[in-house]
Amino acid sequence: MQLLTHLPSNLLLLLVPFMPDARAAVTVLLLRFAISQMDVPARRSYVAAAVPVDERGAAAAITVVARGIGVSLSPLLGGFFLGHPDQHILFAMPFVLGGGLKIVYDILLCVGYRSAKASAAAAAGSAAPSEAAQYAQVGISPEDTLEAHDTDLYDEDAFEPMRK
Repeated sequence: MQLLTHLPSNLLLLLVPFMPDARAAVTVLLLRFAISQMDVPARRSYVAAAVPVDERGAAAAITVVARGIGVSLSPLLGGFFLGHPDQHILFAMPFVLGGGLKIVYDILLCVGYRSAKASAAAAAGSAAPSEAAQYAQVGISPEDTLEAHDTDLYDEDAFEPMRK
């Protein structure tokens, strides 16, 4: 889900300096703002799923601090780059760097999530009890199931009085 909302948001951020006029740039930026925070629940649930229960608080704190460092350093770099409006390349850098880094982040997070999900599925598959063990846990044998008896759940004769 994150790639469906956050990747377009970051592509819009990349496009801002390439807009033909201020009105188009503001429109693209507002569109970006409309969808930019849709990844927050997905990211938080990924961190919660990827980290053991007793370490979730620390993991959430680390992600908040890491994001906070980026937020605190960006005005310094952005001020330098935006301080040169006559040099279009430098003036565009905050948008290009910000959008590009966020796209790399999105892709890495998606790849990490998929590999963690595959690892978890493989671990669960190898640790899953056999079918016989599952039957034993509930106190029945495989022969006690409906499929084993080939029982017909639909009894034609039961509906005979209704047909008359």
